[in-house]
This record gives sequence, C-alpha cells and structure tokens, in this order.
Amino acid sequence: MNFESRPLGVIPSPPDYRDYRLNQFTDTMKEFPKYYLAPPFKSEDEIPIYDQGNTSMCVAFTGALITEQQEYHETGKFIRMSPGWIYGNRKTGMYMGEGMVPREAWAALCEDGVPYYDDLPITGSFAECYGHVWQKREALKKKALNQKKLSYVAVTLKDADEIRTAIMKCGFINVSIAVYKDFYKVGKDGFLANTSGSIYGYHSVTGVGFFEESGKVYIIIANSWGREYGKNGLCYMPYNYKGIQEIWAITDMQRKVLEANIPAQVIPPGHFVIPYRGLFEAEQAESINWGWNEKGKVYAEAILPPAKRRKISVVEGSKDIVVETLE
Repeated sequence: MNFESRPLGVIPSPPDYRDYRLNQFTDTMKEFPKYYLAPPFKSEDEIPIYDQGNTSMCVAFTGALITEQQEYHETGKFIRMSPGWIYGNRKTGMYMGEGMVPREAWAALCEDGVPYYDDLPITGSFAECYGHVWQKREALKKKALNQKKLSYVAVTLKDADEIRTAIMKCGFINVSIAVYKDFYKVGKDGFLANTSGSIYGYHSVTGVGFFEESGKVYIIIANSWGREYGKNGLCYMPYNYKGIQEIWAITDMQRKVLEANIPAQVIPPGHFVIPYRGLFEAEQAESINWGWNEKGKVYAEAILPPAKRRKISVVEGSKDIVVETLE
C-alpha cells in the first residue's frame, strides 16, 4: 500500500516553559525489563490498530487509544473512545483547521475527557467533526467527563530511562514525529532505523511499550494506518530516533510534594527557615511572599524567574514543600 498519500496531521506544539515535566510527578526509574507492554495487554497482537483513512486525525486517534488503554487497565473492560470528539472539540484560541496541535489536544482531553465511540462514531474532516461535536456538545460532554484525566506532561526526548518510565507509570504515550520517507517503508519486521531526505510533514503515533535488543532501546509504536502498515500496524522506533519531535504522557498522578526533614518555621514578615532555603537563593527567586492561610497558619512562597517559573510553597509547622508550575 502507498502510505505516502496519507495526510499528516500534527501541527507542532510551540515551546512553552510552563509545561509540566514527567519528573515533577514521578522519579525516573533506573531498572527496566527487557520487554514491556503497557497493561493489561499481554501481546502485540492484542493492541488495537485503527485506520484513520484519508483524514488528518492522527492526534485524535492517539488520544483515543491512550484513553482506551488507561480505562481498560483501570476497569478491566475495553471500550473504544471517540477520536471524532477529540478532533472536533476545539474552543476559541485553539488551532482551527486540518490537523491538531498535540498540546492543545491534551489540554482539552484533560479538561473535557472523551466519550465512547458509540456516542460519536465519526471520522472525517475538521469541519465535519467540529459540526457534529457542537450539535450536541453539552450532552456528549457529560459522558466525556467520565474519561477525563488530570494532567498532560512532557517527556524528555532521547532519554531512554524517562521514556520507559513514562510508559511504565502512565501507560500508552503520544509520540509526534517528523516523517521521512523511511517511515513509509517500514518492513514486516517492524524496525525503523534511518532518517534521510526531506521531511514530508508531522505525524502522531502511540508508544505502547518498549524492548531492548543488542543494547539498543526501541519504543513499540502503534500507528493509525491500519494493519497493512509495518508489522501488523506496529513499528519499532529507536528511543533516540531523529524524527521524534514531541513526547507526551497523560496521567492521573499528582505532582510530587517534597518533604523536609524538619517542620517549616515562618517568621513574619516573610523570613522563614527550612532546609531548602538555599534552593530559593540558588534559583534567584523574584520574590518571597508570606501571609496567612484560611486556617490561620502563616505561609511563605518563593516565585522563581521566568525561565523556570515555578512556585515553591511551605506552611508553618508542615514538612511538605509544594512545587507548582505557574500558568
């Protein structure tokens, strides 16, 4: 089959220092199995492979598949989700055209969720999906919220440990790639190795697992071009593949809360003593604020500079130090 005629539907996400990073939610693991598929799937033949057809819905198909795996793992019941909803559920300020910006898609998925495929069984152009969504958006949104997720997080590129951690801790992940001619020519063994020539466009695929062979780490990729692509719809992508542009995980994990070894001592107006005081100074905090919370406890917070704009908060008498990325 000639896959080169397929539309490519990723509009690359602009850089944004406010993105949550995986390491804000979980520590990077250091030991991994040689082969791993995100549960509850036990073999590659069980992985759902869809065909987006002649549409630009690759991001939406990725989002639907990620949600399917997570819900299947949580409930023990596999139910197909609606990529048509993800593709058409766009609001003012979002890109309005064929293809999707991954960050925008994941923000909407975390805010609104996604309904079952049977509730909106449509694939097509942006105009078609957008029209169907907005005809009955309120009713669909009530159903979609049951599959709402908490956060989307950026995963560091070319970091084999962090990529594998994302799959083991979050499940299926989004991998957005620049498409070179070699991607169209993946053989029945599934291995993708080379990038040569010019870029045809950008495409979204789903990382469903990983393995190590001959000292090299590969991501097991589910494409949305049907089972005639690659190895029964899958391919094996080196973790440091040149074409990878973005990697995102969708998660219900909470952001990490650091724990100090002694309770915080806060002395108005804004002087405080905690073991991490040196962190605030090293990061050249813009300001250190203080006040009282609703329980009458004094709190203190440091706001870090724009390049790493995060808020670090402590409360008098607590050992918890909360780090949040500011919007």
